[in-house]
Amino acid sequence: DSQISIERATKMRQLGKIKKDHFEQGLQGSKHVAIVENSKVKLGHVSATLDNFATVQVPDHFQSGMLLELKIGPVINGMLTTTSHKILRAGEKS
Repeated sequence: DSQISIERATKMRQLGKIKKDHFEQGLQGSKHVAIVENSKVKLGHVSATLDNFATVQVPDHFQSGMLLELKIGPVINGMLTTTSHKILRAGEKS
């Protein structure tokens, strides 16, 4: 029945959001290594991918390919943020 499928899909999306929120809350305050990506997430920020594949936003003065040690901050507007940054390896010049 299509109604059952719709209800099941809705419940699965809700569960996915709960699990994602729980995962991101568990990261807050921890340190991780990340690589800076080339995609802007908002004005003044680009994305970086953590060693556990979570995505965070970092200031856009970091170059794509830079390897950073980050302390994870709170989720703001649906995106993990950072509270400190340490450059471990420079990125590629474009």
